[in-house]
Amino acid sequence: MRLKSIKLAGFKSFVDPTVVHFPSNMCGVVGPNGCGKSNIIDAVRWVMGESSAKHLRGESMTDVIFKGSNSRKPVGKASVELVFDNNEGRVTGEYAAFSEISVKRLLTSDAKNFYFLNGAKCRRRDVMDIFLGTGLGPRSYAIISQGIVSNLVESKPEELRVFIEEAAGISKYKERRRETENRIRRTNENLERLTDLREELGRRLGHLQRQAQAAEKYKEYKADERLKKAQLQALRWKSINDGAMSQEHVIGELEVQVEAAVSQQRSADARSEEDRAAQMELSDRFHQTQTKFYGTGNEVTRLEQTLRHKEERAKELVHDLEQLEQGWQEAREQMAEDQSQLEMLEAEKLEIEPELELLIEQEAGSGDALAQVEDEMHRLQQNWDQFNQRSHEPRRTAEVEQSRIQHAEQVIQRLVEREKKLREEIESLGGGDDQEEIELLSERLTELEMTRETQEIRQEETLADIEKNRQALDELLETRDRQRSELSTLRGRHASLEALQQAAMGQDTGVVVWMEEHGLQHCPKLAEKLQVQNGWELAVETVLGDSLQALCVDGFDPVAGLLGNLEQGSAVLLDSSLTSIKQVDKSGLVALASKVVAGNEALPLLAGIFTCESLEQALALRDQLEPHESIITAEGLWLSHSWLRVNRGVDSNSGVLERQQELEDLAIKLEQLEHSLALLDQNLQNLREQGETFEHRRKDIQQQLTDLNRTQGEVRADLQGRKVRLEQFSERRKRLEQELGDSQEQHLMEQERVSESRLKLQEALDIMEYDSSHKDELLEQREQCREKLETVRQRSRHDKERSHQLALRQQTIASQVVSLQAAIERLSQQSTKLRERRELLQASLSESHSPEGELQEQLEIVLARRLEEEEAMQEARSQLEMVEQRLQQYEKERQAAEQKAQTVRSRLEKLRMDWQGMQVRRTTLAEQLKEDQFDLQTVLDNIPEEASEQSWEYELERLQARIERLGAINLAAIEEYETQSERKSYLDAQNQDLESALETLENAIRKIDRETRQRFKSTFDKVNAGLQELFP
Repeated sequence: MRLKSIKLAGFKSFVDPTVVHFPSNMCGVVGPNGCGKSNIIDAVRWVMGESSAKHLRGESMTDVIFKGSNSRKPVGKASVELVFDNNEGRVTGEYAAFSEISVKRLLTSDAKNFYFLNGAKCRRRDVMDIFLGTGLGPRSYAIISQGIVSNLVESKPEELRVFIEEAAGISKYKERRRETENRIRRTNENLERLTDLREELGRRLGHLQRQAQAAEKYKEYKADERLKKAQLQALRWKSINDGAMSQEHVIGELEVQVEAAVSQQRSADARSEEDRAAQMELSDRFHQTQTKFYGTGNEVTRLEQTLRHKEERAKELVHDLEQLEQGWQEAREQMAEDQSQLEMLEAEKLEIEPELELLIEQEAGSGDALAQVEDEMHRLQQNWDQFNQRSHEPRRTAEVEQSRIQHAEQVIQRLVEREKKLREEIESLGGGDDQEEIELLSERLTELEMTRETQEIRQEETLADIEKNRQALDELLETRDRQRSELSTLRGRHASLEALQQAAMGQDTGVVVWMEEHGLQHCPKLAEKLQVQNGWELAVETVLGDSLQALCVDGFDPVAGLLGNLEQGSAVLLDSSLTSIKQVDKSGLVALASKVVAGNEALPLLAGIFTCESLEQALALRDQLEPHESIITAEGLWLSHSWLRVNRGVDSNSGVLERQQELEDLAIKLEQLEHSLALLDQNLQNLREQGETFEHRRKDIQQQLTDLNRTQGEVRADLQGRKVRLEQFSERRKRLEQELGDSQEQHLMEQERVSESRLKLQEALDIMEYDSSHKDELLEQREQCREKLETVRQRSRHDKERSHQLALRQQTIASQVVSLQAAIERLSQQSTKLRERRELLQASLSESHSPEGELQEQLEIVLARRLEEEEAMQEARSQLEMVEQRLQQYEKERQAAEQKAQTVRSRLEKLRMDWQGMQVRRTTLAEQLKEDQFDLQTVLDNIPEEASEQSWEYELERLQARIERLGAINLAAIEEYETQSERKSYLDAQNQDLESALETLENAIRKIDRETRQRFKSTFDKVNAGLQELFP
């Protein structure tokens, strides 16, 4: 590969497009200093992929672009293209077929690099890969610049090794090795991740497998538990049903017992009613007698109580008289003592009254003096308060007005500044340009919407075309796959038949050698040229036999002299120049030769042979045959006057004609199918191209729609933003104008307030000046009055205390006098009452001894009458008790019958409740079985004979214990286990593929290492030998 030319444009000093040709292997570039000789080799380095501006004698990569001069403008890009001659095909790979290879690099002013290979855009790496191992590169030894030779001589072993590897072409292998190592590293990383996944998945699978097995057992146990529960419910239903039937019988018996007890109870009630009338009569008579007896007893008791009362009353009167005498004597003594104390208190009262009158007069005088002084002090205090209030008001008014003035001035200052800012902001607000932009954007948005609707219609049409294309493509693919399958089947059939045909038509080795020596191997065989009507192939094969392998030649003369060279084997030759042969027909017989459609060479061999449909017909026509004539059927039965031959496929040549015919038919079908497949492939290619066209169109439309939507969104956003901004500007202007008006009004109001406050402040200052001189005079008057008030107040307080003490003593004495007088009066009245009470008690005591004899006689008479009435009452009581005993007996009998009936009824009620409970449980069990989708009778029929509730409950407990031992069950584990197993298989396959790929990459590295060592050693030996020649 040789550098043919360099094309430069805008690169350093080559501002105009320049082409530098290199017509031979050795060329020189000659010119004065500064003409750009070094720029040519810099251009070569640059195109080779140089990325360092220092090696291109610049500060940045954009320095290679022509920056302009006094007479030329700068350019915006630089490009260099190297054209290589590749007639020798030194470049391998996809560019080996090109006689010229163009490498181009383009740099724009925004520092964007573009590489091209033969006009196709590529990467920098693609350019460098082409020149790997050639010695050509941005910093390779092939570009010998200043100092490169000394660098080679002074280079270290590692640096020298790099040059030798480049000369040996090892650099491309090193690059491949580096890529392979990167792939191995990525593969190892993938293997590690995959191993982690597989291990984690393996652990997960183990866990899932256990969960799946537990879930399977759970399902099995639950199904068994469900059946056992149903059977247990059926057993309980049967038990309850039997109990209910037995209870129905017991309930019937108890109902009979209840009726008997009720009958006994009614009989006892009837007898009780008969004696109850007699009881009522006897009871009335007894009550009358008893009433009389109790009345007499009450009279006896009354008389006895009267006698006892009189005796007790006499004793009480004596005791009361004694107490009364004692109380009267005590009252007289107390009255004398109170009278003496009363006289002492009246004497003390007379002594206090004159002194109290004098103190009262002194108190009144000091009180009047105190009132006058207090009035004076009150008047002075009012004057002082009025003065303080009057003097405080101007001071407060002055302070307030001064604060108001300061505040108003500050407000006015702020309002002035605020008005200035508002005017500036109002002036700065725009909006006219936005209104024009809004109108333009609205029109633009309408146009974009119409364009988008048009593109959406095109997109829908394109999608419909794509769907139709995909359907047609699927149909063609299905048809092609079907025809390919059919073609594969036919090809297999054709190959099998052809192998059988070749085996059947094979010849001896000596004949084959003889035919190849004399160029007869291309002569067709009779079987290849022979065509027979359908159904007569077996008959023709039977007649011709080995003659089917006969060679068809153009006359015997050319080959007659060659027969002597055939030393071994047998061969049959047929003359192809024979065009026809006379056929002799017999009445009712058809010659076998007439069944031959093509292959006239066989006609002489078929002469004298006729055909018929069946053996019976052949046997009937045998008498018409000549000795050399024969008849054959379609089934291959061949007979004459004296012989009959049957061929059932024992010979290897049997079926050759049928096979040949089938081969020809298969060849026709294969050709038709191949043609049809070619048309299908062409149609598929057309559909694919059409689909790609539709897809490109769809992508273009989609891209256009995306651009339209983005543009529409941007325009809509801009329009909305401008509208909002215009509205904001309008609202802001109105708000600012309103604020400006409010500020101006407030400015005027604040100025008026300042003027008013200044006037009020001056008035307050004048009043404060007058009050300052009047204050001292008021303070002096108030202090003198306060001292005088204190003296008068102390004197008045002393007089008031003395008079108050005497008044209290006088009141105490007066109250004591009143109390004593009242006590004396009360004692005098009490003494009078006691005297009257004593006289009354003495009279009552004398009267209480007179009527005791009369009461005693009345008592004895009443006692005798009470004895008579008591005997009558006893007799009535005995008769009543006899009747009551009979009633009690009847009541006991009734109660016994009632108790028996109640006991039986309670038992009956309990049995009925139990029976109803059994009915409910029986119905509930039947409904539960129905809800669980079990038929009660079917379950009962299928229950084993040895089944019982206890055994089935035990079995259910065992099943429930097994289910509980299973623990938490994940029913989704079965499906998840299958899914994760498939994933595990897939990951295992991936792991196997990665390990295989890793092994392949390691083999590739070993191969690369082996090849590079061999190349390096060979190159190193050559370099060493060359250096030995140069420096012996």
